[in-house]
Amino acid sequence: MNATGSIRVHTAMRKVQSLGTQTPPANPAHPPGLLNQTTLVNALGMRREDYHGDVVRPLLQGVGALVGGILLVAAAAFLLLNGFFGGLIVTLVFLGALLVILGPLLLFQAARSFGAHLTVYDQGITLRRGRTLDVIPWDEMTYFLTYPLPQRLTAGSAATASTRTTLTRTASRMARNRGAPVSASGASAPVIRYGVVLRNGGRISLQGYQRLPEVAATIEREMGARLYPQLIAAFHAGHPIPFGPWWLHHVGVTAGSTTLPWQALADVRVADGAVLLTWQQPPQGQILGWQAPLARVPNVRLLLRLITDIRRGVL
Repeated sequence: MNATGSIRVHTAMRKVQSLGTQTPPANPAHPPGLLNQTTLVNALGMRREDYHGDVVRPLLQGVGALVGGILLVAAAAFLLLNGFFGGLIVTLVFLGALLVILGPLLLFQAARSFGAHLTVYDQGITLRRGRTLDVIPWDEMTYFLTYPLPQRLTAGSAATASTRTTLTRTASRMARNRGAPVSASGASAPVIRYGVVLRNGGRISLQGYQRLPEVAATIEREMGARLYPQLIAAFHAGHPIPFGPWWLHHVGVTAGSTTLPWQALADVRVADGAVLLTWQQPPQGQILGWQAPLARVPNVRLLLRLITDIRRGVL
């Protein structure tokens, strides 16, 4: 820790030097920590956009939840004191207790977001929370994760609440739920947070920022521009490419010990917080479907793009 706080650099100094920035000579007028911070941030290139922590929304929600919970419990106590007994009191107490518990959680989120600052540069991002600064070049990011809000599944949905990849042979269910168009985040369900996995194994949670979908879309786009050429090179070299529970290669897609060829692929899309791969097997026309929770499939937009290019014969 120094006068400017701690700096966590998710890259070696060789990365800074490769971007054309050399460490300036020591100057007694400037603390070493400030020089290191300035050098590392300058290595990311031109500053493009700033995103601040979203404090107001969770703060108002937290206060509202606390007030609402107290009022519900007070209403239950009032009814009880006036001789009213029944299921209504239990319901009011239960809902009031939930809101009283939820309120502090939202207030804690607001406190964490206070002072949070994410800045996008040409060559990466910086994340500041309190006195800690993370300097992260785009090349150090390997996996982009999307965490949608859990959806209540119906009988007509092909998605599954299970965390494992499942195989279904029910053609009617797959036909009834063809899925929604993929949004900028790659999810048809509301997204509560995003995540990034770094080459060194570190993880970054993207939540609590203003204009969060815009932040996520920018990071996902910049990561994709750098990762997709690597995926194409790996595909042409004959290396299997992992996407969560699946592996893509020249023959087709493999899940566990089962491999299905490209010519059998009928559709791939995101729906109800899950990634769906449907297969058409002639001549019977029976549909096989592979599905996995969206949170278990990293770089989902790269997966969709790669499969699309393979099917079109672009690769």
